[in-house]
Amino acid sequence: MEEFLRAPIIFLGLSLPEHGYHAPNENYDWAQTAGGIKMFVHYFADIARLGRGSRRAT
Repeated sequence: MEEFLRAPIIFLGLSLPEHGYHAPNENYDWAQTAGGIKMFVHYFADIARLGRGSRRAT
């Protein structure tokens, strides 16, 4: 896929191993959703800034 898109592929996980996805005891901590939303906001803002040639201060 990287070759086709000519861009690196990045996986951004929002869950933890103890959530047991697709296991009999599968669960999800909805409090983590807010953190995931914030992460995506910052990630895409940083991507947009890269196109303008500036960087976000950490």
